[in-house]
Amino acid sequence: MSIFSVSVIHHDDEHEKLSSELEACQKNTGLQYKWSLASVGVAVPLAIFLKGNVAAFLLPLLAGFGADAYELHNACLPQLKALDLYNLKRVKRDLRTRIELAKIQEQTWLRYTENLELKDEQPKEL
Repeated sequence: MSIFSVSVIHHDDEHEKLSSELEACQKNTGLQYKWSLASVGVAVPLAIFLKGNVAAFLLPLLAGFGADAYELHNACLPQLKALDLYNLKRVKRDLRTRIELAKIQEQTWLRYTENLELKDEQPKEL
């Protein structure tokens, strides 16, 4: 079982470079990843055991939590040939779309409740 140390960082240019390299990779049957989530200057170590297609599904989702790139330490790209992250950009775009939709829904709900409050304040005709 191979062990990789991965840091999630905020750099779109590095994300573009690395994701283009990793898009060509294929899925692996079982790897152990040691993660460091570097967000707002705080590194949080995470140990995640991934098997099969779960890696291709979970890794892009982790990237969506405030991060725009991966920085790989102590791992050479030939060892990553089995890792498949071709979904990274699509999943991140989907997450951004969902966030935008949630904001629109919240604004719509606030306008609706404000309209209800205004109707309650108006005097009712007999």
